[in-house]
Amino acid sequence: MTSSVADRVAHRLPRPIKCDNCGGPRVHLQKRSFIGLRVTKKWDLIWHCLDCLALVGCHEGTDIPLGLMADAPTRGARFEAHGAFDRLWRGGGLSRAEAYAWMARTLMIPPEHAHIGMLSQRQCETLVAAVKDFQYTKRHARHWKQGTRKRRRK
Repeated sequence: MTSSVADRVAHRLPRPIKCDNCGGPRVHLQKRSFIGLRVTKKWDLIWHCLDCLALVGCHEGTDIPLGLMADAPTRGARFEAHGAFDRLWRGGGLSRAEAYAWMARTLMIPPEHAHIGMLSQRQCETLVAAVKDFQYTKRHARHWKQGTRKRRRK
């Protein structure tokens, strides 16, 4: 028996009936190219609010939203947060699961909400600062340990 693409989506959010940003009821499923936005992936379906212009992309092959609808500044903050956060688990010494657990603890949110597509602009800014602090601390921990080590006498 084959499963549909939608069945393979791990974190399924409900399809929006009102805007997550402004609460307006005029939310439509549209092609990104239809409203004049750049298409960066082969799957270009988005949920779009006609009142505040908030939007969210969909999982490839489905109409399931990737996160919560967001305005342009929030989407920019999410993009920046992804760039910083992904370095933690892509060669940064943490597994992906460990990184997302760290995100949940750092932002004090439930683990099921620890997805960048569900974060507010302020949470994204907090996450970027926390990642920079984490990387700085990790990078310099080796030097701090060397200062406390006893030296051998010659």
